[in-house]
Amino acid sequence: MASRFPDPQTHEFPEWVLFDDYFYYARDIVSFGDELTADNLRRAYRLGIFPWHVEGLPLPWYCPERRAILEFTDLHIPRSLD
Repeated sequence: MASRFPDPQTHEFPEWVLFDDYFYYARDIVSFGDELTADNLRRAYRLGIFPWHVEGLPLPWYCPERRAILEFTDLHIPRSLD
């Protein structure tokens, strides 16, 4: 079943989430437990959301506020990695 992920631009991110009597730091999590299907992955990736397995929790889907940016202008791949 296709999931309806929230818009990361307007979603209110909770700081902590309670599961089975434990609190988990949940910053940047927009959804829990949605099915891991090709359609859901495509839909989520278009919004900048990705799944990240955490043992003992329903599948969390993340959309980090801060992201790394890789610059490839000076990228050099050594022959030993070809």
